[in-house]
Amino acid sequence: MARSTSQLLPPRVPFVLLDSGVLTREAYRSLQQLADLAARVAAIEEETMTSQCVIESKYAEAAETTQYTCPANSRVVLENFSGHNTSGGAITITVKIVPSGAPADADYTVAYSSVAAGTSYTFAGLVDQTLEPGDYISTLASGATSITIRASGRVIPTT
Repeated sequence: MARSTSQLLPPRVPFVLLDSGVLTREAYRSLQQLADLAARVAAIEEETMTSQCVIESKYAEAAETTQYTCPANSRVVLENFSGHNTSGGAITITVKIVPSGAPADADYTVAYSSVAAGTSYTFAGLVDQTLEPGDYISTLASGATSITIRASGRVIPTT
């Protein structure tokens, strides 16, 4: 049967000396270890939770082109993928997330949009998509030098 909090036994070694109010050496060491652990966790979170650019701003080509490949020992969670049409007419763009080693065929299309002249489009369907090592993003635009693309995400080490 579980004990209530009023029935819990005190630690064998007190953390604070009752007569002086000073931390014991054991308590100080425990607190220091907790502080060190918290600092290491914060460093890992900072490294893995920081968004970074995975595709620098560039024109999407009018031929099927690999734009980004997830590095080995990493996972990438996409946070944003956008395109801006700089041409005078509507341009379509197809975006694929392709598994490692597979060809960029229609089976892997995750986004397709017609972007009006002079406008931008954010591909909401790509947000939170995850790429595993070797997976890649491929695009195909209906006109060369017409749509500027850019993508960002969290690159998370897996080792």
